[in-house]
Amino acid sequence: MNRSTRPAFPRRAPEPSCVERYAAAGWWTSETLGELLARAAASCPAGEAITDERGTWTYTELAASARAVAAGLAAMGVRAGDVVLWQVPNRREVVSLLAACWQIGAVPAPVVELYRESELRQIITA
Repeated sequence: MNRSTRPAFPRRAPEPSCVERYAAAGWWTSETLGELLARAAASCPAGEAITDERGTWTYTELAASARAVAAGLAAMGVRAGDVVLWQVPNRREVVSLLAACWQIGAVPAPVVELYRESELRQIITA
């Protein structure tokens, strides 16, 4: 489905009272998740960001990986608002892909790796 025929991703604004309450408590800021990762990499570059069975990435390594993946997605034509669907095992590269989506404003859509052709077809064509 191309951009012109795909239905718009539904968006619902949060209740203003929640925004005010969360902002007053410091839980809601104007920073995006991509910006939060960049800030963590700048303030704690050698800090452990994520660990899987193969090792650990620092915030600097995670941010660099996410930038590279975001550049690759952008080169493939992925733009803000596009849905990025993937099916991979849980590992640190998934966090990099999530962060890349956040950086370019794409909508991450991970799919359980157990699903096979029949389930994937239903997800993709829904």
